[in-house]
Parts: sequence; structure tokens; C-alpha cells
Amino acid sequence: MKFEEYLSRHAVPEWASRYVNYKLLKDTIDDLVKFFPQPIRTAEDVATFGEAMRSHTLFRKFFVSLEDELDKVDRFFAEQEQAAAKRFEELRQSVLLFVNSSSRNQLAQLALFGVQKSFMQRLRSKLTLQPSERVVLMEAFEEYYRLLDMIRVFRDLNVTGFRKAIKKFDKNTGLTQLDSVMEQVRHTHMMRSETLNKLVSSAEKLYIDVLMQGDRRRAMRRLRLPEARFEPIDWQTVRLGVYFGVVLLTVPILIITSLLVPREDYPALSVVFKMYRGLLMPIVLVALLGVNVYNWQKYSVNHIFIMSLNVRKRIDYKDLVEIGGFMAVLWCAFVLVYVFRKHVDVSEFMGPIALLSIFAGFLFLPVDILAFKARKWLLGVLWRICAAPFYEVKFEDFWLADQLMSLTLFLLDLQFFFCACGHNFEAGVPVCEGVAYGVRPIMTSLPAWFRFAQCLRRYRDTRKAFPHLVNAGKYASVFCVVLFSSLSTQEKQDNLKASFSAYVVLWAVSAAINTIYSGLWDVKMDFGLLAKKTDYPFLRKELLYPVWFYYFAIVNNVICRLAWTISISVGFFNVWFNDGLVAMLAAVELYRRFIWNFLRLENEHLNNAGEFRAVREIPLPYEYLASDELAFGDEDYKHAGTMR
Repeated sequence: MKFEEYLSRHAVPEWASRYVNYKLLKDTIDDLVKFFPQPIRTAEDVATFGEAMRSHTLFRKFFVSLEDELDKVDRFFAEQEQAAAKRFEELRQSVLLFVNSSSRNQLAQLALFGVQKSFMQRLRSKLTLQPSERVVLMEAFEEYYRLLDMIRVFRDLNVTGFRKAIKKFDKNTGLTQLDSVMEQVRHTHMMRSETLNKLVSSAEKLYIDVLMQGDRRRAMRRLRLPEARFEPIDWQTVRLGVYFGVVLLTVPILIITSLLVPREDYPALSVVFKMYRGLLMPIVLVALLGVNVYNWQKYSVNHIFIMSLNVRKRIDYKDLVEIGGFMAVLWCAFVLVYVFRKHVDVSEFMGPIALLSIFAGFLFLPVDILAFKARKWLLGVLWRICAAPFYEVKFEDFWLADQLMSLTLFLLDLQFFFCACGHNFEAGVPVCEGVAYGVRPIMTSLPAWFRFAQCLRRYRDTRKAFPHLVNAGKYASVFCVVLFSSLSTQEKQDNLKASFSAYVVLWAVSAAINTIYSGLWDVKMDFGLLAKKTDYPFLRKELLYPVWFYYFAIVNNVICRLAWTISISVGFFNVWFNDGLVAMLAAVELYRRFIWNFLRLENEHLNNAGEFRAVREIPLPYEYLASDELAFGDEDYKHAGTMR
């Protein structure tokens, strides 16, 4: 593997602009070689070409670029090291206060810090230990330790880059500059400073002795990132192949059956179709998210940091695809049971009920198996979404709420599912599909309400009318679409001979406004496109994906937006469209969201990269105070903070 590719693969994505520009140095060498194709080998060559080469513009450009890159890397290393030292002071103070507030093993813990008893007594009245404080501190230390490791790898990769560049220079020119350049590198701050090593050892000591009660092996296993284990057979890939094969075999069977078997053989087809249709949508979304994650990793979009995931306990793209694949196999199995129900003595409605029960059981299973951490994260985010106005809104909250916007038909079919179960299935269809009681319009408006409430909460927290109130207006326009489509549907059901009414016109106008409003917001705000003075029209300066993909995403988003607007028109499609067309519109919306996810995460990643944020900063259980703000004396604090 070439070093340029290796550097790109192992670099911290948010710090990409601060690594050595190896490509620039390599291209300068290649340009120099064009003028001096014969490397210097002998003393005669030195006399003939040496002075001319050293006086050439490209020679000076190479070493000026080398010095500039070295200075850039060294300054950034010093900045990150200083920030890490400040963060350690916050962590150390929090651990000190944690020790003070804990009643267990107090004497041993005080001895660890060498703290006088009178000093600790002055703190004891201020704080009370909460059971979650130790967990929060552990998580904060684990993220901090990862930051230190990233800084170390940053230094090592850049030093290797400089060495590789100068060795390539010597090889192609015949000059011997390696020793002098590496001597210059050794005199930089990042090579001479011992601060990083001290921070690593100090962080390990605090974490092991205080938070892990001296269990070094367990502590280091938690601090260090898990390494990929080599397996002679990748059974996960084998399972994915099996799932894919089952689904690929089932789909043609269902298509052929729907074309050849008379509908009279399936009297409850309309009810069962809606039940299975709704259950399929989240399965497809999970599988598509697996493809999203794969490409985010491929193009260095740090979705782990953006989503506030724990890098040690996350699930990767294979896990997501496997979950989606397994659920798809279950879905196919139950659908096949329904198709051949004459040979199986089972009610046609038992399949959807059993399938929904399995999915719900998997999601709420309170046991540390089957992606427990991921399910816990998902349920936590869903809870904050449902209680949007009362919680601070994070990126993962409104991102997942946006995914729910694409699952509107799933919510409607879920409502129909429970309604039909409570009204003797087929007998309750008119009631369950109607809008008279307002249940279906409310279910359709729920995702938009969640996002609307999140926008209001973000405005309350930031006091920025733009973009939060403007974004709230976009979701408020959804309420108009739902309202007028519901009124139009109710009028149509009350008067079967009614043609297009004023409500239909109002629905069309509100749908057009929502489509244009949302489409422009997607492209400008969510994708960050339509920037000025860019290399490519209507795009932006920094692009991680191929250029053609952005133009495709813009056109795709505009076209598919209209399908989404139609799909949220509650009951309207029950009058004007059939169930199959509605399912197709829902599939189009899932595809639009799939493409949307690529650019939305990329835009957020680039915003983070502009601020060089690469790890989560866990809020500490105690407020950090600078040494001159502490309620106790400076000397006591310094004594308490000194580690042995």
C-alpha cells in the first residue's frame, strides 16, 4: 500500500487538513525529476548538476513546503496537547471530588492523592455522590484516552510522512538530505515534548487506581480500542449470503403468486397487505443504513463521533445489514405462510401479530445480548424524540426524527394494525382507514411534530431565529398538508359524487409549498450546497464523494420529495390511489432518505472538521473551576492534585 493511501486511511478525518501534505511534497519531487531525470551518483555529477539543482526554483519550493508543513503539523500538535492538558485538569479535579464524595475506601483513596484530612473535610459538605457519577467519569476517561492515542498517532504518522518524503527526495535526486531534515524534525516541539507521555501515564493511573479499584488488566482492556480478531471463516458474511439468498428466492415466488392466484382465494388480502407492508418498511431502512455506514467509513465521514456512539461498543455496517437481513428473512417466512395458508392451518392474521411481537421483543429485550448497547442507544434517542421540548436536542435526536419522517406510512399501517385487531379485522376496515376520529391525521403529523418541537427547543437554547424557527416553519407546513388532505378525504367519503373541491386545491397548494420549501432546505442547509466561488457550480468547496453524486442527489431529492408529500396526505391516497401504489411511493421516500443520509452526515462532518472536533467531550458530573476560582486554597489544591 502506498504511503499516501495509508495516511489517508489512518488519519483522523476531522484533522485531515493538519496532516503533512504528502501529495504536495511528492508532486514537487516529480516535477523536479522532470528537469533532472538523472540522479546524482558521483562527485562528477555533483559538480555538474548539484549546484544547478540546488538553485532551481522547484528545489527551493520543496524545502520551503517541507518547512511550512513541519511548522503546521508542529503547531497543531502543540494546540492539541495543550487542550488535552487542560482537559486532564478538569478530569483530575472531577476525580478528586468524586473521591471526596465517596464513603467507600475513603482513607485509601485519600492516601492515593496525599490529601490532608482537614482539606477533604472542607469539601465534604459541598457534594453528594450519585451512583452514575463513576460511570460518567469512566466514560469521560475512555474518550480522553482515545484522544491522547489520536494525538500520538497524529505525531507518528506525520514523522513517518516527513521521513518518507525526504527519502523519496534523496532517491530521485541523489542528494543526501535525510539526516539534516530528520534532525530538524527531532528538534520540533512534538518530538521533544514529554507532556503527552505524562498525560497518558497520569490518566492511566487515575483510571486504574480510583475508578477501577486497582484492576489494571480490566482497566487497560476498557481503555484500549478493541482489535479486530482474525477468523479463518467470516461467519457473519456467510449468514448475510444466506439471508440475501432467501430473500432473492422469495420475491419471485410472491410476484408469480400475486399474478396467477385469484384474489378470491385471499378474502382478507387488503387487511393483511397493509399489515405486512408497514412491517417491511423499517426492515428496509435498517438495511439501507448499513449501506450508509459502509460508505461513511469508506469516505472518512466520522459518523461515530457525529452520532455520539461509543467507539468500543458500536455496531458496524455488517451488523446493521445482518439485522435487516434476518428480519427480512422472518418477514418472508411469515408472508410465505400466508400465501400457502391452505396447507397450513393458521389464521391469516396470526402471522403479522407474531412478526410484530418478535420485532418488539427484540427491541425491548432487557438482556445484554443481540446488540444490547445499540438497542439501548436507540431507545434512549427515541425517548428524547418523543419528549422533544423537554430535552436538549443533539444531532442524533433530530437525525433519527428525520428518519421517522420517512416512516410515516409505517406509523399509519401500525395504527391500522392495532385498530383492525380491535375491530375484528375486516369488519373494522372502514373505521380504521377513516379520518373522522382524527387518529390517522395525528399519527401522520407525529414525526413532523417531533421535529417542530425540536426546532423550538433549539431556538429556546440558542436564541437563533435562523435557522431554527425557519426550519420549524418547514415542519409546520406539513400540518397544513395533512389537514387539507384529511378534510378532502372526509368530504369525498361523505359525498361519493363530489369532484375536486376547495380542500383539494388547498391541499395541492400546501403540498407544492412544502415540496419547494423542504427541497430547498435539503439542498442548501442539510447538504450545505449552493455555495459561491466553488470549483463546481452549485456545490461547495470541500467534497468527499465523487462530483457526479452531488448533482444526482440534488435531482433525486427534488423528484422524490413530491412522492413523500403525496404519501403523508392521510386518506387521500385511499380514495385516489391503491395500496400497491402507496407502497411504491413509500419505497421511493425510503430511497430518497437513503441518499439524503450520505450528504447530511458529510455536511455535519465537515462542520466538525472545521473545528477539529474528533472525540466526544463527556459532560463531567462536577463543574470545573480554575485554580484561582476554587473555594479552597491553591496550595491545598496543588497538594491534592499531585500524583505519586
